[in-house]
Amino acid sequence: MYGKNRNIQHRIDKAGRIIFESALPNSKKFSLVFSWESEDYGIDGQMQVFKDGLHEGEFLKAQLKSKDEAKYINNGQILSYSLDLDSAFFLIKKVQDPTVLIIVDNKSKRVFWFPIQTSVEAREVLEKKLVETLAENPSITLHIDVNNNLLSRTRYQGLYSYLKEAKIKLSQEALLNVRVDKTLSAGIKHVNAIEKQMYELEGFDWVFRKGSLITPGTVFSIETSDGKKVDYLPSKKYKPELAPKITLRTKFSTRTKEDREQFEAFRKAVQDGIGSVNLDSANIDTFKVTVGSQVLDNNKVNDKVSINISPSKTRRIITLDNGTDELEHTAEIWAEDNTFIISSIVGQSLSIRLSSKLGDMKGKFSIGVNPELMTNASQQLRLLDFIRNTKQLTISFIDAEGFKRRLFAGELDASSIVSDNQYNFAKALAEIEQKTGIPVPFPLPDDLTREDINNVFWVHRILTQGKITQKITLNFSLQNKPPEQVEKGKYMSMTQSPPEIYLFRKPYVMSGFTQTIAGKITEMEMPKGSDKPTYKIQMEEAEISIKRIDI
Repeated sequence: MYGKNRNIQHRIDKAGRIIFESALPNSKKFSLVFSWESEDYGIDGQMQVFKDGLHEGEFLKAQLKSKDEAKYINNGQILSYSLDLDSAFFLIKKVQDPTVLIIVDNKSKRVFWFPIQTSVEAREVLEKKLVETLAENPSITLHIDVNNNLLSRTRYQGLYSYLKEAKIKLSQEALLNVRVDKTLSAGIKHVNAIEKQMYELEGFDWVFRKGSLITPGTVFSIETSDGKKVDYLPSKKYKPELAPKITLRTKFSTRTKEDREQFEAFRKAVQDGIGSVNLDSANIDTFKVTVGSQVLDNNKVNDKVSINISPSKTRRIITLDNGTDELEHTAEIWAEDNTFIISSIVGQSLSIRLSSKLGDMKGKFSIGVNPELMTNASQQLRLLDFIRNTKQLTISFIDAEGFKRRLFAGELDASSIVSDNQYNFAKALAEIEQKTGIPVPFPLPDDLTREDINNVFWVHRILTQGKITQKITLNFSLQNKPPEQVEKGKYMSMTQSPPEIYLFRKPYVMSGFTQTIAGKITEMEMPKGSDKPTYKIQMEEAEISIKRIDI
């Protein structure tokens, strides 16, 4: 048969467009109206924002990608999508308007969005690929949270928030580019040479502080006369004898209450090893700071000095990356006794602590879970999975510019932290939740017994296999007129809906399920003195099955 075949991708794209448009929010309170571009040069169209029926004057451009069947990882929680390098470079580096990447899974009819312009991960992967790739058709892999979908019309809030964030990010980048261009035109090489001469100290790396938070790992800081704050971190050439030394001779008046309070504050800070005091020319006799043989500061009579005695702790949101998964975590970071420390804030289900000597690339690292702070079995399994899959852990933080900065990277022996028995127990609980859709009560009891553990694996086995055969003893009562006679040697079948199952000595009600027990009665007792026929029977090979009731 002769004729022109229809392009398969055209069919996929058309189906994706229909699904995408049908998923857009369209209510009186909030709606997104999409208009397609007549020419597709990397942008398929744009969404216009309406709130309470009024146009907000906001536009979000979109690039639409459709797949007949998408690829999911991490138990279906992450959509893995391969984006060609040309599109990635265009969307991340070139587009100057707020733009979102839309992925449509035609099979499941789900529409996902990815924050392509604000994703630090996507930007880092792109920059790495631009340097490394030699492939004929290079691409980057994006990991998209399945919660970023428009399947429910109430899930537009995240997409709308991204529009706001992308506008801010693009404005910051535009402003930064203008500043950099002006600096370059004025002669950036000359400026760099002056800065190097001014700030470079033996044994230290230095950075200009971004924002108000001290750069993690800072040993000491300097504020210049033009208001710049310079943080000093130990370099590979750092030695203890290069630590800054302060020679300070002070004088205080005790005539007034304010004078006495200032003196007491200064003395307490020196004694306790922590505090902050402002001194001026009336208090300073001599003041000198040296690093090695270099004089860092030598104050004159009219100078003022702000002395901050640490350890001062900085609270940060950090990321833990094991190479395949990434977690956000809240930690405190500080330096103490020539040691750089990262430690978890209390009240989190994961706990970490790192201590590393300043100037030393190695350190002591520990990581674990806090079972009493777990909220569900799936959370517990994810954390244990994260630890078990970790061979090398990277700890980073997001700086004021929105870029990821590495704090620490080191190897981890996960086998010494999570045992096989601990992991298999957590996995069984998570799969029970997944099969039934009913949460397992958390936190788990502190006094777990062998019977508790065996019961969990019994419930898991019957749910995953659907049917098991084992010896069983039953106690039950029948109505006055039973439909059939209960006798030893006969076969019997009983159905319970919902099943009578216990986890951790409490009923685990599996709504929507039914349990059937069938088998040959091998032993039987019939206690006397009961109004209703009461039995205690035993089946050597009872067939027990659980199934979901069709609704």
